[in-house]
Amino acid sequence: MSREEFPCYLSALVPELIENVLLHIDSVHALGNFILASRYVRRAFKTRKRHIIWRVLHNEIGPVLKDAAFLGLFPYADPGSSLDVRAKLDYWDEVHDKAALYRDMLATRVEDMTIPSSAELTQICHTLHDIDFLVKTYIATRLPPFNGKDPATAPPSGTERLRLFRAFYRHQIICNAWAPTRREASWHERDTCAIGNTSEHNGHRLGLYAAFETWELQQVDHANYFITQLCVALCLATDKANQSMSEATYSEIFSHADCLVQYMREQANITDNALRALLLPTRIRSRRASGQIISCDEYYRRYDLICLEYAVQTHRLEIFPDPERDHHNVQQQQQDEGRASINFAGDALNSPPYGWVDALDGHYVNFFGQALVELVSPPPLPGHEDVYFERHSFLELWRGAGFAL
Repeated sequence: MSREEFPCYLSALVPELIENVLLHIDSVHALGNFILASRYVRRAFKTRKRHIIWRVLHNEIGPVLKDAAFLGLFPYADPGSSLDVRAKLDYWDEVHDKAALYRDMLATRVEDMTIPSSAELTQICHTLHDIDFLVKTYIATRLPPFNGKDPATAPPSGTERLRLFRAFYRHQIICNAWAPTRREASWHERDTCAIGNTSEHNGHRLGLYAAFETWELQQVDHANYFITQLCVALCLATDKANQSMSEATYSEIFSHADCLVQYMREQANITDNALRALLLPTRIRSRRASGQIISCDEYYRRYDLICLEYAVQTHRLEIFPDPERDHHNVQQQQQDEGRASINFAGDALNSPPYGWVDALDGHYVNFFGQALVELVSPPPLPGHEDVYFERHSFLELWRGAGFAL
């Protein structure tokens, strides 16, 4: 047979082979491009559309797909007013119920999960597009050029990249649960229980944080740190452009990843200036930002996720203690013969990362973020307060560097 007699187009392939190719694509973006390349491929895709999209999503983000699927089932909450008792009770019950569903989903293999509807899969793909944009933005600000062209640090490994995806997904999940734009300035102990309770020993229902290990919450804290820095940088860049960012805009871009990505795409010049500011060393950036735009500072304080902060964590410790996880600080653990410990067992998504294990000398600590910085710092000795504050400052830098990723 001559060369001309052999078909050289996709429609010459049997449908089963086309489907097998589709199932091995490792990104939704690549899947879309491939489908557009051929009507024959598009017809093969439509015969098992949901199954193929779900498989490609799993290829792209692995176990993080469980977090993505849950986020699609957990919209932005409404904590209700303190004057509306019924609404508050419904809110707390809803968070507890969704937290239980989340734990069940995390305990289930992706292969054993029910494939979502077409509408739900579409939303998962849209959200993945937004989260991917934030992950790329994060990496770009963490890999500044060393000599004008070469990155100063190595790019993230595959596992580190998945941790980033999961941290940003979980940041949005916690943001949806806490709903800072719909919440009053104060919080109730039932809020602490619904979000932070990790033990049922006193008969209280488990909260959202029961689904996470402490180092995973540290990763979420870092995602929150980055998004806060990014939103403040955008606010400052807006002012430099002789504009002003409204409180409504700030609250939307901080609380909703899709709004943040949309704003950054629509305001390209402001975004470029903000990202250049984020590339500066932290201390230089802090000096340049000091004294600028009181409104940005007010927005930050008003809409930050209080549920991640020191005050709520210590409140949880007092009201809803967890006998299995709680240790007041590293020093106390060192005095306990049977203290909990963790070891580095390899670079895996669900294992404690090396940075966390190394930084805490293998001790198990049930605090993260600001609370971790406060509680691992020994109290200042008389006359040595400067040493204490210097160490505290370095710990904050260590926290901001994302050591648990």
